[in-house]
Amino acid sequence: MSRVIRPVSPASQRRKLMQRLALTLAAVENGDLSRGQRRDALAFIALVLGELSSSVEETCAAWEKRSYYLKADRFRREWNWVEQARRLVTEALQRGQHQLPDQARAILRQALAQVKIPARMRQQAPWQGAWEAWNKLQSGGQ
Repeated sequence: MSRVIRPVSPASQRRKLMQRLALTLAAVENGDLSRGQRRDALAFIALVLGELSSSVEETCAAWEKRSYYLKADRFRREWNWVEQARRLVTEALQRGQHQLPDQARAILRQALAQVKIPARMRQQAPWQGAWEAWNKLQSGGQ
């Protein structure tokens, strides 16, 4: 069996996800999104937080495989805000709310404070269609 070669490392994947998350949070906070766009943005935030959580676990599993347990635990603690924010956003979506909960907003602001959004990304709207993707994921029995 041959090795699996991954062109994108989990760290660079997390960086890109954080940039998209920061862009979406900025758009939500500007308040110029329609109701449908807010719903898409909130679903996108939940999906990105899920991907971030998976990436963190993937990195920790690799370290634990090499017996770097302390490093993996420290890394999990550093990224533990992801699961907190994900839970809050998912609960809001399940209740039918299309506003970002204040506690989740505070967690995301603090976590994304140092994230720089590239100029080429500022014109994008990565959250478009995320509501349908989130619903498919939910109905698929997550």
